[in-house]
Amino acid sequence: MKTGTTAIQSFLNESSDFLKENNFYFPEINKEAMNYLGFSLLKEIPPYVHHKLNLKKEDLYKTLKKEINKSKEDNCIISTEAYSLISTKYFLGDKAPLLLKSLIEEPNFSFKIIASIRKQDEYLVSQYNQHVKTHNFYGLFHGNINEFYEAKKELLDFNSVIKRWESAFGNDNIILHVYDKERNSVDDFLKLLNIHSNISANLKQKINLKMSAKGLQFMNIANKFNIIKKTSKQNALLVELIEKEILDKNTKVSLSRDLHNRIINDFTVGNKEISDKYLNGNYKWFETQLLDELVQEETENEELTLEDSIRIAATIWNYYQKNN
Repeated sequence: MKTGTTAIQSFLNESSDFLKENNFYFPEINKEAMNYLGFSLLKEIPPYVHHKLNLKKEDLYKTLKKEINKSKEDNCIISTEAYSLISTKYFLGDKAPLLLKSLIEEPNFSFKIIASIRKQDEYLVSQYNQHVKTHNFYGLFHGNINEFYEAKKELLDFNSVIKRWESAFGNDNIILHVYDKERNSVDDFLKLLNIHSNISANLKQKINLKMSAKGLQFMNIANKFNIIKKTSKQNALLVELIEKEILDKNTKVSLSRDLHNRIINDFTVGNKEISDKYLNGNYKWFETQLLDELVQEETENEELTLEDSIRIAATIWNYYQKNN
């Protein structure tokens, strides 16, 4: 999650012919199921999973394997952000990759797992924005970024998550990629598949936009009062109405010096381990510099004002008056 997957999945959905020309197939059932491919592995599906099919996991993966075996291409891509989520302790942990393998194995199938990682401080901010903007699949999150870190710290523990996938599929079948927000994520993904093309230059890259800092503060408060946004359509409309009235579109959420240093202390050892194993000892992708106590704290995030809140509330009220 939060490593260019929205752009990649949008490309996969819209580029079937191109993929087939390069001997790759992206299943139709993957397009329909999306995150349900991952969440179907759970005994009970969280209420905020937007893509739900009326198929139990056994039938879902039978359908997927049948479609793959019917395809003419030698390679198949399966993609969902939920695979990384369900292999954290918040869901199935180390059972997730093993269960997935038992469901998807076929005598003629072999697997490569592509995992993307990024600097944990950036990843934390992105995950926080997404959880407040949408949900945590079981409900609505509200709280500050320090509280979010305490509640969801394992999302950032790439080493532990990757080890769980190693135990099911083997070290040799893991491909680790470092996400760079300044690069084209579709191009980078295609290169991992040994496809060298400029097709993405002709496509409008879809990205998962962050909410502004002020918009995020408003949504945080709204979540506390259980604002209704169970469907993706409801969620998208609410975000649109909120952001419409935010004049300052700054999306930066600042981390305190203490939180910055905690992230480094919590994950440096694990980051070095996976870097030595998969990235030829390249440590440049993660932050290692502790901030000194004498370093001035970053400027506080600009606070949502009462006027901002009333303006947003009026916009939401007016919309529903006009459309109901």
